[in-house]
Amino acid sequence: MNPLLLILGILDTCGAAIIMWGPGIPVIGPFVIYFAYMILIKGVISALVSFPAGFFDWMGTLDVIAGVILILISYGMNFQTFYIFAIIYSFKAIYCLFRTILSF
Repeated sequence: MNPLLLILGILDTCGAAIIMWGPGIPVIGPFVIYFAYMILIKGVISALVSFPAGFFDWMGTLDVIAGVILILISYGMNFQTFYIFAIIYSFKAIYCLFRTILSF
């Protein structure tokens, strides 16, 4: 099991939880921007590395979208579509955690 991939999977899980429940919890507000930048940078790096290799990185694209949504949440915007995206992003986070823990 790779510890770096485990940390990134936990970061995805925390990001999905913040998108889903974060806007309703005022304590989480100041910390959202940190998760936003971490996930956004992770997604941009993933997407920039995958495009020259010749394939579409759907996980990196979801990270970029999640980072943008978290930035919008940190500025006080909350749309109903964020909840739908949080469900999709949760499945991606669970997939990454299972793939890391089972090492395949």
